[in-house]
Amino acid sequence: MAKAAPAEQLKLLELQGLDARLKGLTNRRRTLENDPRIKDLEAALSVANGELGAAKVAVHDAEAALKRAEADVEQVASRIERDEARLNSGTGLSKDLVALQKDIASLNKRRSDLEDAEPGGHGAAGCPAGAPGGPAADRR
Repeated sequence: MAKAAPAEQLKLLELQGLDARLKGLTNRRRTLENDPRIKDLEAALSVANGELGAAKVAVHDAEAALKRAEADVEQVASRIERDEARLNSGTGLSKDLVALQKDIASLNKRRSDLEDAEPGGHGAAGCPAGAPGGPAADRR
C-alpha cells in the first residue's frame, strides 16, 4: 500500500478532526433539542414578550396623556399671562378688573390641579405604584 504524501496526511488528519467535531456537535444538538427546559423557557419568553408589548402600549398611552396634560397646562398658563397683562395695564372698569382677578385666581387653581394630575408631574396620582413619587413610594 502506498503511503500518502506528508501534506495529504496533514489534510486527512485535519479532516478526521473536523469529522469528529461535527459528530460531537450533532450529538450535542440532539441533546439540547430534547432538553425539557426548552418548552418552559419558550413559554416564559412568550409571556415576557406579551408583557413587553403591554408595557410599550402603556408607555405610549402615558406619553400621549402627558402631552395632553402639558398642552392643557400651557393653555391655562398663557391665559393667566394674558389676563395678568390686562390686569396690570390698569385699563378698564373696576368691576372688570375685579372679575379679572377672580378669573386669574381660578386659573391658578386650575393650573395647580392640572399639574398635580399630570402623569409624571408634581402629584403622585400620575405615578405607577412602586415608582418614585408613586403611591407605594410613600410606604417605604
